[in-house]
Amino acid sequence: MKTLREKLQENEIHHYVDAILVSEENKILILQRAGYMKQFPGKWGFVGGSVEKKDSSVKDAAIREIKEETGIELTKTEQANMKYFDKQEHEGDNGETVSDTEYWLVRLETTPEIKISKEHRRYEWVDEESFKLKQGKYVSDVYHYIDHYYIGDLEK
Repeated sequence: MKTLREKLQENEIHHYVDAILVSEENKILILQRAGYMKQFPGKWGFVGGSVEKKDSSVKDAAIREIKEETGIELTKTEQANMKYFDKQEHEGDNGETVSDTEYWLVRLETTPEIKISKEHRRYEWVDEESFKLKQGKYVSDVYHYIDHYYIGDLEK
């Protein structure tokens, strides 16, 4: 049986990345997907997408997705301080892994202007309480992964 790494390298599973952007005001950026999108139409989520062959690493894919979906160009310091903190595997009907998502925490030096892509209909900078209350499986499923990182890292 092939390992997850072998399946990834042979494109047998799909690799995604999500970036949780935290502003200087300690708010999290969430985006609402456009209604016409095939995956998660109308749902709230983080900046993210597929890791592409042109990306030299998953971190580079996160940086690219941030630029594409928000117009934000991370500073060298913001890039250097990006923190990988989790990976979630997604299983198909047969119980085998069909995709995985890596999550990266990105502390921004400012609260930048956002220029959302056509994939999204709107965005919000939300505090921790508002974030927990946002409806939508995409957001609620991953909150437990960032809870202690969000609180712990922002207090440092």
